[in-house]
Amino acid sequence: MHYLAKRILLIIPTLFVILLINFAIVQIAPGGPLEQQLAKIQAEQQALSAQGFQLATINYQGASGLSPEMLAELNTRFGFDLPVVERFWLMLSQFARFDLGQSFFQGQAVLDLITQKLPITLLFGALSLIVMYGMGVWLGVHKARRHGSLTDTLTTLLLAALHALPVFMLALLLLVLFAGNEFWRIFPMQGIMSANFYELSLFNKIKDLLWHLTLPVLASSVGTIAGIAYLTKFSILSQVQSPYVFAMQAQGISRSRLIYSQVLKNALLPVAANLPMAVIGVLFSGNFLIEVIFGIDGLGRLAFDAVMQRDYPLMFGILYVFTLLGMVVQLVFDLLYQWLDPRVDFGR
Repeated sequence: MHYLAKRILLIIPTLFVILLINFAIVQIAPGGPLEQQLAKIQAEQQALSAQGFQLATINYQGASGLSPEMLAELNTRFGFDLPVVERFWLMLSQFARFDLGQSFFQGQAVLDLITQKLPITLLFGALSLIVMYGMGVWLGVHKARRHGSLTDTLTTLLLAALHALPVFMLALLLLVLFAGNEFWRIFPMQGIMSANFYELSLFNKIKDLLWHLTLPVLASSVGTIAGIAYLTKFSILSQVQSPYVFAMQAQGISRSRLIYSQVLKNALLPVAANLPMAVIGVLFSGNFLIEVIFGIDGLGRLAFDAVMQRDYPLMFGILYVFTLLGMVVQLVFDLLYQWLDPRVDFGR
């Protein structure tokens, strides 16, 4: 209980420091939301002028830009006229009540936007975890049973190549090979559901979702499968050298039976210890780029759009929720690991 209380209390200063650092970086970075929108308007005006439109002759306010009075009004509306410290304190006090404010440009409460996008990201992340851990552990066991064989060597080379491939490169490669017109057009390029999704039966809806998510899940998982396979293999090989395994082998029990019935349970403890970071990475940060590339309307894409538009309430709201959920996930897995292996005591 003492350890649990200490970890919960540590969440508060950790959140404060993370928010403070990110708030300071945003203040230093050039170009706020108003500057971004003004630059966008100017770029659109230049593009229209280049196409032959004479904007100067049209009687509308945007042709002459925003007046100082309008800029002052916008700064007051968004709170940019307040001192930096007051703005930070105001944000913290709102976050303490779980009031994440209103998005500057999407006309909705930040909490509502996050709640709408979270299920898609959770589904995508859960499928990625199932594939990476299912395939990784299976390959690790397979390689440990055939350690030193030609199959072991070939799979090592293949996994090393896939592990070294950047995620965005793998995603683009999968799109070209399996979703483009050049090779095999088997999977859709964008989105997570077909146009007639809501007319389908439950079974066909599940099939449709899995069909759309196959390439994103593969792009997200393949690189991590290698690390899990290596960890599983060498953890099994380490356990195989233990005295209790030699004693059981002396009784005539086969190596394969020993691995599945006795060794695997102990060998998977280091793999399980790595699970919290994998969950946090996949669910809350690692899939941002994949969501953007495959047009998945989840939290990753929402965060990307928020950063591009300098939508501060949305940026800090997503950061706050991600950080909080990440620390809760880490705490839950630490407690589970302690329960699985009573020899571990994180409270010491």
